[in-house]
Amino acid sequence: MRMRDPYSGEERDGEFCQHHPGGHLDSSKRCADNVNLHWAAIGYGSVGKWVAIRLRDGSSDGVLYDSKRDAVRHQFDEFLCAYVRLIGMQMPVCEAETYLETHRRLYDRGFRLADPDNKSGGRQALTSNRREDRERVLRILRAGRAAG
Repeated sequence: MRMRDPYSGEERDGEFCQHHPGGHLDSSKRCADNVNLHWAAIGYGSVGKWVAIRLRDGSSDGVLYDSKRDAVRHQFDEFLCAYVRLIGMQMPVCEAETYLETHRRLYDRGFRLADPDNKSGGRQALTSNRREDRERVLRILRAGRAAG
């Protein structure tokens, strides 16, 4: 049985996941697919490059950018995207879901992470690769408290 996510309004796929009850959102799968496509096509040559992921549906413009600033500058509206830096491994769907939800909630609370005039492209929300750290940030955002 598919259930609707109360925050995004998307339906979950119903497949078992210990971290996301009811399974994953299609936007999370699409995000992971877009990131992993570059890794599969280029391999280690993609490490350190950036992909712009649309918060609305997890889609991408399909371009691999040399810097976050380049990715931000090439978007119609930089605040409609999350920016993913590729590392030396694929992005699991669970991580993509946490990444998208965190960015959606930060933008909804007025945080602005993309800045086309900043030489680094703006701030980056998640710097930790540890699942526990990412989940702690999400718990704070879900509760409506300011992160700190």
